[in-house]
Order: sequence, then C-alpha cells, then structure tokens
Amino acid sequence: PSVQGWRRGPPENYLKKCDQYHLVPEPKMMQLIQSLHKAKRPELDLKDQRIGDDHALAVMDSMACSDPIHVVVKNCRLKAKGVKAVCDALVAHCSRLEELDMSDNQCRRPKAAKAVAALLDCKGCDSLEKLSLS
Repeated sequence: PSVQGWRRGPPENYLKKCDQYHLVPEPKMMQLIQSLHKAKRPELDLKDQRIGDDHALAVMDSMACSDPIHVVVKNCRLKAKGVKAVCDALVAHCSRLEELDMSDNQCRRPKAAKAVAALLDCKGCDSLEKLSLS
C-alpha cells in the first residue's frame, strides 16, 4: 500500500484487500491492525494464527506501513507466496526491523528463500538483532 492507502485507514484497507482476495475478514485481525497503527514501537505478532498465504497478503498490505519493529509470523501456514508477501511488504515499508520470526513456515522454498535474502539485504534490516527461520 501507499501512504495514500492509509488515508482510508488501516482497517478499511484490510477489508478492501480481503474483498480483493475473496477472503472473509477476521475481527481479530482488524483489532490488531488498528492497535499496530497507533503504537509507538509497533509489534506485529501473528504467532500460531495460521492465516495462510492469501490472508498474509491482505494483512501485510494493511500493516506494513506502520513500520513494525518486531514481526512474528511463526506457524502461520505460509508457503512461498505468503513468505514472499511478508518479506516484500517489509522491504517496501520497514525501516527499523529488530526482530523477525518466520519459523514453522516454508521459508526454504526457492521463491521464499530469495524473498528472505532480499529482505535481509535491505536497509530496514540494518538493526536486525534476532532472526528465526526454521
């Protein structure tokens, strides 16, 4: 999403993305998006939410502009498409990532591994202190 997307507000953007990907919006995700948008040190914790690839696209499109410090997407049933969505959103919008936990997802697939490598090379990961991928 762009800065323009935030003028509509994060929950509205999430609803739009859910509609675009033919997903049923989850109230828990909307609450998380709203609180993340307001936080001074945003932390995105989706541990064990098992959101899958398509919901990862919708959630990350809505959340990434909040510039999260800690991102935990452990055990979210992400395949290469979902891992790439998370990584691409963080590359585009994250400037100060300190912790990333993508364990228990399919990070070793070629597309996913390439996306993770691109994320680790970006300037936003200069302050990365903790990384979990397996």
